[in-house]
Amino acid sequence: MAKTVGPHKWNDSTIKIYDPEPSESSDDDYMTAISAASDATYYTAISGTGADQERKLGKLSQNGDYAKILPRKHILPVEPAHEKNWSGRGQLVEFFKHGKDYLDYLLPVEEALGTTRSAIVQSVKCRRILLARKTVRCTRHFTKD
Repeated sequence: MAKTVGPHKWNDSTIKIYDPEPSESSDDDYMTAISAASDATYYTAISGTGADQERKLGKLSQNGDYAKILPRKHILPVEPAHEKNWSGRGQLVEFFKHGKDYLDYLLPVEEALGTTRSAIVQSVKCRRILLARKTVRCTRHFTKD
C-alpha cells in the first residue's frame, strides 16, 4: 500500500512512501525499512567527447607529449609474450630456497618497505615495473602448509 505525503519541505515534489501491510496468513511479523520514491529528477555530470572521452576510457592520446616520451624510454610498445615470461619459466613461478640468488637477479631490490619478525616486504623491479615482494620465513610454528 502506498501513502502519499504532501510537498516535501526542501522541494515541491510529492513523495510516495511504500508501507507494506503485514500478511494475516503469516505467523511471523517481519519489519522492513520504509522505502521512499520521489518524482524529482536528478541530473548527473555531462559525459565528455573527443580527447576527454579517450582519457576517461583509459586510452592514451597518441599526439600528446607523454605518448612521445614512452617509446624513447623503451616503455612502449609492450610485447605481451616478453612481459608475461619475465622469469624465463612462464608467468606463474614458484622459487625454492636454492633459487634465491636467481630470484634476486631477476627482481633486484630497490628498497625495504617494511619488516616483521617473520617477514620482509621489499620494493623490487620486474623488468620495467616496480612491485612489492613479501618474503615470509617459515618456522616450526608457521609452515608452508
